[in-house]
Amino acid sequence: MKKTTTASVVACLMLVLAGCSEPAPLPRVPDVVGMDGAAAEDSLADYEVEFDAGDDHVFIRSNWNVDSMDPAAGSPLQEGETVVLSVSKPDAEESPEPSETSSTPAPTAAPVQPAGPTTTSSGLDAGWAVTACDQYGQDTYVYGWNGDWLIDGTSQIVDDKWFLKAGADITNAFGAERRATVECTVVGSNGAPLVESFLDY
Repeated sequence: MKKTTTASVVACLMLVLAGCSEPAPLPRVPDVVGMDGAAAEDSLADYEVEFDAGDDHVFIRSNWNVDSMDPAAGSPLQEGETVVLSVSKPDAEESPEPSETSSTPAPTAAPVQPAGPTTTSSGLDAGWAVTACDQYGQDTYVYGWNGDWLIDGTSQIVDDKWFLKAGADITNAFGAERRATVECTVVGSNGAPLVESFLDY
């Protein structure tokens, strides 16, 4: 009788102890939908992050918006596991249609580029050419790179390639900064732009 009672007490204690050793719950994935890609990646610093832009390539993360994420926000996930972010480029704001009763005509936007071709025969436009050159500059000058493509830059199609020229601030390993002129030639398509030559002086 004593042996049976003792065995029952031991069995009960084992069940109680087993219940106490439950693993801690996994952390929940934060919601980054609606953020730009760079901010979303910072928020997901504990996880591996992959960007899914369909057929496009994500060069500068801050130029993309997060549309959805897998796993969904709030899902339990171990640190170091992968979160896939589906991203897209934000659309330029469309101006509202003018009202039929409006007497004021809608303003006409000034042309940004001179007349001429805006894409190469392989389907490469200026925006993707600039993105490729900027990414090349960041990869080459790891201590500091700031290409001034918009204010201090020019671009044109020469021999069916994009030729870009701009000013850039470059920092070396010792923190010294210099202003340089950069010339960059890009070939390929929007889906796969390729920097053919890159020169600074």
